[in-house]
Amino acid sequence: MKKNMDITDIAIIFKLKVTNKGLEYTPVKVAFGIYDNQNKEFIDNTGTPYYHIIDGNETYGFAQRIEITNLYKKYPFIALPLIKTLIINAAKKFNYIVTHEEITNAPIICINDKKGNNEIFVDEDSIIFYLENYPELGELLKNKNIFLDIKTEEKEKTSNVKENKVLNTKLNINELYNEITNNVIDQDEPIKKILTAIWKQYNNFSDTKSRNILINGSTGVGKTEIFRNITRLIDIPCVITSATQYTAAGYVGKSVEDMLISLLDKADGDLERAQRGIIIIDELDKLSESNNSSQVNQRDVQEALLKIIEDGKFDINYYNKNITFDTSKVMVVGMGSWSRIKLEEKRHVGFNSTTEKKEYKDLTTEDFINNGMIPELIGRFPIIVQMNELNVDSFIKILNNSKNNALNINKQFFKEQGITLTINDETINLIANKALKNNFGARSLDEIIERALSVATFEIASNPEVYGKLIITPETIEDNRKYTLVKKLENK
Repeated sequence: MKKNMDITDIAIIFKLKVTNKGLEYTPVKVAFGIYDNQNKEFIDNTGTPYYHIIDGNETYGFAQRIEITNLYKKYPFIALPLIKTLIINAAKKFNYIVTHEEITNAPIICINDKKGNNEIFVDEDSIIFYLENYPELGELLKNKNIFLDIKTEEKEKTSNVKENKVLNTKLNINELYNEITNNVIDQDEPIKKILTAIWKQYNNFSDTKSRNILINGSTGVGKTEIFRNITRLIDIPCVITSATQYTAAGYVGKSVEDMLISLLDKADGDLERAQRGIIIIDELDKLSESNNSSQVNQRDVQEALLKIIEDGKFDINYYNKNITFDTSKVMVVGMGSWSRIKLEEKRHVGFNSTTEKKEYKDLTTEDFINNGMIPELIGRFPIIVQMNELNVDSFIKILNNSKNNALNINKQFFKEQGITLTINDETINLIANKALKNNFGARSLDEIIERALSVATFEIASNPEVYGKLIITPETIEDNRKYTLVKKLENK
């Protein structure tokens, strides 16, 4: 949102296009902004100005402007972000055809629905336009004001859904576990630990303590993917964000309070639900790096995050409405790759003194503190989860079983084009071994596969009706020009 801009209005933004019916406006979004009465422009919250759709043939225009205060009066029980969604959905049910009135030749917008009903589209700003330029027509229309109402039954339905979402926080852990382990391979124990913490959090484990989690794992082992699945599967507002986007006061980057605004957006503006949500902060390890010039700011951001994690109350402005956000029931998940932490050997003192290599699963809070995390912040994460390192067998399982890897996504895509993508075990083993050497985890698989398929995919896209099978071999992985395409006639 543009700073120093006192948002007062909301309006539908339309795009003008040429159709077989002539000129037609299509609703594209609902925007917040202010109205410049002198220039008769609606200026949205990015600073973009729009003229009303009745007042010229601009590519984009606005209509249905209403003051936010009046909107609250009209729909007092619906959160503002949800009102935006309902308004745009209502607007898209109609066609808006540009034409002219027969007697005065005044420009008019004819609105018609799928049932064939037609009427003149009029709002407050277009009435002013008619009264100034076509007074006789304006007098006829000034008592007619079409606002795309959100139907009562939709409001009741929305209200009921919100109530259910607040109350329905019991989770089917078995279903979650089975679904996530289908997509995230060889992380069964970390997933169990994460889901157990979430289950306790949303079954009133404690009135005073959130089950905050710190997750350590190398790049590409599935940390973010676990929570992408969780946010898709559970009925709890979840926000995934990156620690590197934030500064302590928000002067250059985002303020940590923006996390709470994002959580409110995920909860459709419902404060009660948002205050029971989950904030996932990725790349938290970047705030503990000591080898760059922004070390002071990194500590400041850690301290700013601390207030959210330690049950602070924030006064925030949410779409021009001042609210107090209580974070005492918010669950915070910190994720990062602290693989650069030096693992000192364990020493066993005695007559038969020995040393034993320390593993990442043995990391303690002291290890994180010694590597740049402030003690107050790390102490707010009672649960530390160490992800498993992936090996060749893990990569083979991902290629064969995970629905979200690039190979299976491409197989499905080509199938929809009428083409079978064929790949043998030898090729899969080669991809897995290359991914291990690249040391970027499962992300390496996607890069290797997309590069191997790129040349063949272009040829298929150039002749989409010709081919019926694409065969990928180890030679293709080494040189993406070496592939086999079988034509459909040959394939029969």
